[in-house]
Amino acid sequence: MNALGGLPRHGTETWSTPTLFVPDMQLALIPGWDWLALPALITSVLLVLGLGTRLAALGILGLVAFGSCLFSLDFIAYYGFHFAAPAFLLLHVGSGSLSLDRLLPPSLPPLLPNAPSLIWSLVQITMGGTFAVIAVLVKFLQPTLLIAILEHGNIWFFGLPLSVVALTMMAIELMAGILLALGQLIRPISLFLLCAFTFFAISLQETPLLHGNLYGVFLFFLLHGGAPIDLLQRPQAALSEAQRA
Repeated sequence: MNALGGLPRHGTETWSTPTLFVPDMQLALIPGWDWLALPALITSVLLVLGLGTRLAALGILGLVAFGSCLFSLDFIAYYGFHFAAPAFLLLHVGSGSLSLDRLLPPSLPPLLPNAPSLIWSLVQITMGGTFAVIAVLVKFLQPTLLIAILEHGNIWFFGLPLSVVALTMMAIELMAGILLALGQLIRPISLFLLCAFTFFAISLQETPLLHGNLYGVFLFFLLHGGAPIDLLQRPQAALSEAQRA
């Protein structure tokens, strides 16, 4: 949808301007880079079919790299890692049982097959870290933007002032991001965020496709759980565990 211009930002005619992953990143703003819409479209078709899934995941990482170069820090801080994380998961687990890849020989081996927990830890840190950064940069430093969105949606919050609601949302998102990065309470947080995304998508009359990458990652987390990162583990205990292994 983004590659075809089907999810433009507010005020832009639908199907007129392709974007990279999200409505804010219009490729037309960067002259000469409209061609990125084609590899993005090809990648999306491969993902839908489950054909060359790991190669498609590499394509996502390539598009993230291009986006980081074209749109600078804004893309990296707000979006980049949230799209790189599901790509890392797809590189690791491959495609599902209903994919076309099941009918073909494997195209690429799993990413780090001997260290699966490292992949989950990497995904947790990138997802959680981005949520924490967004909580601070957007909801804390730009609360009027969030308040305007809530006013536009006309959502009832039990009579609480919207400034209090915005501060509460910031605190919840910051705490969720930190816990995700540490691999703690992965399943409860994933379920909570899936419900929250769905609630706001319905309340603000947004298409769920805007957060499709997040739905995918948190469904992964909900099914798999996490890889807890123990920052308090004593060196001696870690050494003993390594020796037993």
